[in-house]
Amino acid sequence: MGMKLNLKQVAEMFDRSMGTAEKWLANGMPVEVQGSRGKAHVFDSMEVIRWWFKEQLPDGGVEGSKDSEIISKRRKMAADAELAEIKLNKEKGLLVDIADIEDVVSHEYKLLRANLLKLPGSMSARLAEEFNDPSAASEINAILVDEISAALSELQADKKYAKEQKTIKKRTPKIPSGKFKTTNKTKSG
Repeated sequence: MGMKLNLKQVAEMFDRSMGTAEKWLANGMPVEVQGSRGKAHVFDSMEVIRWWFKEQLPDGGVEGSKDSEIISKRRKMAADAELAEIKLNKEKGLLVDIADIEDVVSHEYKLLRANLLKLPGSMSARLAEEFNDPSAASEINAILVDEISAALSELQADKKYAKEQKTIKKRTPKIPSGKFKTTNKTKSG
């Protein structure tokens, strides 16, 4: 199932005039919803592309016909039409690259995570003060850390984040403290 288009959008998708699109309609281009007074026809882009492809092929689209060069050209035209549809949808803002979304969501998630994990430090003293029990600040802090961490661990993104952090820690060599002495001697040739 493709995008829902009106006749003008069909013409634009194929880089053709409205007159050509109207001829196609008269020649049997599939209509998903028949238009009426004041209401435009609605077309399914994938059905239109399929119809157009069959109309352009010799022998009604039967494979193995003698006109393989024509078939190749028609396939290229169909692929170009599909790319035009994708381009049109990108221009309309209906399609975006997944990588762009992943980058934005990942960045926003890291900011949200960092800010949520800061809350216990700033809130525990305030809450202890509010309840007139300054000694409870560390207990409140621990409770808030546990609750926020538990909520974050339920999120799929946090599981991925935790996995990434483990991988980073595994790659980072551990240097035991006190086992290595540094010297300022330099070799001279």
